[in-house]
Amino acid sequence: MKPARDIAGLILAGGRASRFDGGAKETALFRGKPLIQHVIDRAAPQVARLAVSRPQGASGFSFDLEIVADRHADCGPIAGLYAGLDWMSGLSPAPKMLATFACDTPLFPKDLVRKLAMLASQREAVAAIASSRGAPHPTFGLWSAEILPIVKDRIDRGALSLMGLADAVGAAIADYEGPDEAAFFNVNRREDIAALERLACS
Repeated sequence: MKPARDIAGLILAGGRASRFDGGAKETALFRGKPLIQHVIDRAAPQVARLAVSRPQGASGFSFDLEIVADRHADCGPIAGLYAGLDWMSGLSPAPKMLATFACDTPLFPKDLVRKLAMLASQREAVAAIASSRGAPHPTFGLWSAEILPIVKDRIDRGALSLMGLADAVGAAIADYEGPDEAAFFNVNRREDIAALERLACS
């Protein structure tokens, strides 16, 4: 699949992983590779340029990707989205939209960005998010550069829910209603890695 030339990508990896016992969640091994490497391998072919979101104060590179540091501490994924949209606006040529990916969900669909982009275009929406089996997954979203001021305003007001942002901007919902339970299974605890393996093999 050819990458979307007008879409940049950002892996949201600014969380504390407080529920994951023993070390950084994203570096835990799944099928012999760190969780985040699986995400990189799936995301990179779908976008023109890929970076990784990190907590406030981070800099440099991570897993050979540019780091985009949060501007707001302890604000969750919406802080990563804001920093990512701002980073994207400084690229040349500047992509029109930013795709976001969760760092702890290694088996998301390989056609995710294409499906979100098609839906956003059809609905003339400034954002689109994934949904599976009746549950929305706003960390897997596509966001227009146009919403940057809205994101900043919501952070300033303490409205930090990414789903709340999606609702506020009228995000289109891309449904993945197939039987694949592993596609949007996110790893929160160390034992979830074994559970994901069981799902992926079922």
